[in-house]
Amino acid sequence: MSSKVITIERREDRLENGLAPELRFPQFLHLGDWDKVPGNIAFEQISNKSALPGLPILAITQEHGAIPRDLIDYHVSVSEQSLTGYKVVEVGDFIISLRSFQGGIEYSKYQGICSPAYIILRSKKSEAVSYFRHYFKTEAFIRALNRNLEGIRDGKMVSWKQFSDLHLPVPSLPEQQLIAECLSSVDELIAAEGRKLDALKSHKRGLMRQLFPAEGETSPGLRFSKFRKAKKWLNKPLGDLAAYENGKAYEPHIVEEGTFVVVNARFISTDGRTRKYSKSDMCIAKKDDILMVLSDLPNGRALAKCYKVEESNKYAVNQRIARLEPFGINSGFLFYALDRHPFLLAFDDGLNQTHLRKDAVQACPISFPQDDEEQQKLSELFVLMDNLISSQIDEIAALRAHKNGLVQQLFPVTDEVEA
Repeated sequence: MSSKVITIERREDRLENGLAPELRFPQFLHLGDWDKVPGNIAFEQISNKSALPGLPILAITQEHGAIPRDLIDYHVSVSEQSLTGYKVVEVGDFIISLRSFQGGIEYSKYQGICSPAYIILRSKKSEAVSYFRHYFKTEAFIRALNRNLEGIRDGKMVSWKQFSDLHLPVPSLPEQQLIAECLSSVDELIAAEGRKLDALKSHKRGLMRQLFPAEGETSPGLRFSKFRKAKKWLNKPLGDLAAYENGKAYEPHIVEEGTFVVVNARFISTDGRTRKYSKSDMCIAKKDDILMVLSDLPNGRALAKCYKVEESNKYAVNQRIARLEPFGINSGFLFYALDRHPFLLAFDDGLNQTHLRKDAVQACPISFPQDDEEQQKLSELFVLMDNLISSQIDEIAALRAHKNGLVQQLFPVTDEVEA
């Protein structure tokens, strides 16, 4: 990635009703305000249904833009006959989707085909594509889009006429290119940090596979030097290592002194973000307890996910969550041994909602070192890996916040864009 430094200055002489951003590159300050260009002047609608054989079907997503379905977890069957009416999307095209009023207009880095329900836009100036790629995802554009589109709701889509009636803020072409270059450079940083995050997660998975015994083995493939000659690991059912208690239903009308965070499946699957309630007579977690999700969420990704409690008398455990109180085994080690355990995941058939029963959880086989110190060392190593991953996630979040701040100041605010 280029190390070129881009200088931006805060504009102090903005006209009261002028169309200009808060931050601007110094070489463009003398050019005055931006133009307003109707959508149908800047873009043309494309409806090419003469697709060559073999073009991938594109999924139109807010997270990835337009992307081949086989590159993401997207399972929708389409008959060969129905593909005859699909539209061809070229690299650099934009697509209006059903969710554009929420997340902006999507960009395609791929050639492919998409449902005829979508509206495909193509910039009349290829040099402006990168600029609009960023602008169409800004909060300013989405607000302007919604202000001009009364009655748009789920199941409805922005029409070509409605897009045509929008007035898009457009600076000179060199300024467009520099704005796009600036924001793309931040995107490259975010992508690079994302690759680091993926590498850390992959490294953790690899270490975990080596630090726990493979199926049928009594010792792991990788062991601390101090414990290489230590006793073989033991294997016991979870019921012999931790006391089990089901969470209880939360009744909102029962309010007494004392505030607890109610732990449910979404709390655990989202790393502890939830509301707080005042409640007594519940299953209250203690420090070093392990909380396990017993029922899968609609996306099927929370079953058997665990949460290690670090503070007593803070969490009230909801129904469909098990509270496990370890005894005779290191709590931190058991948490990593148990989280998303393959034995428990095998109960999920992928079709029906799964609810783990007490007897299944207690029967879950746990392999563990006999030496308490080895358990502790492994727990500390796993915590270190998680802390590295958490720090990397924070780094990416900070970069995204930085980009959002730039975007808000490099484009005119919503009130300056007339629709």
